[in-house]
Amino acid sequence: MKGIIIKDANRDRIEAEIKKVQAKCKERLIDYDIIVRMVAEVERTLDIPKCRLKGVTVDCDWNAQEFANAYHGTPESTQFYAEYTGTVWKLLDVSRCACRRSKSQHIVKLTDDAKAAIIERMERF
Repeated sequence: MKGIIIKDANRDRIEAEIKKVQAKCKERLIDYDIIVRMVAEVERTLDIPKCRLKGVTVDCDWNAQEFANAYHGTPESTQFYAEYTGTVWKLLDVSRCACRRSKSQHIVKLTDDAKAAIIERMERF
């Protein structure tokens, strides 16, 4: 999939990509609103200037959860991968993968500049 900018004007394109991946699925699904909510949550949690976010990637599993040991099989959920380009978030991939544990809903890969910004923010708080 070629990257799609995450904005309301591209909602239909993003929903079409999601629909392709979730074609026969009934559980642990996502939609455009969840993608927007999750990238906003990453921005809010990191709390650094957007100019320092360039190149930061996020791998999100909205449905990350714990399963009882008695649960047989490997449950799958729809997950997405996005990158901040310096001005906007770009959706790079949507896929069905094994459900992650609840503590790993977001996997964020920070650039050196983003790490430095976080350290600066924490030194002044």
